[in-house]
Amino acid sequence: MKVLIYVNYQGQEYCWDDLTDEQKKEIRKKLNKQTADQLGYQ
Repeated sequence: MKVLIYVNYQGQEYCWDDLTDEQKKEIRKKLNKQTADQLGYQ
């Protein structure tokens, strides 16, 4: 069975498997920043 991962960032939904490595790196950075902001880290 294949599991599809969808990432939701600012209302945009991305299929993780369809992204290039560069796009994955960029989105991972944005999601980490978004999570840190929500948790109140500086």
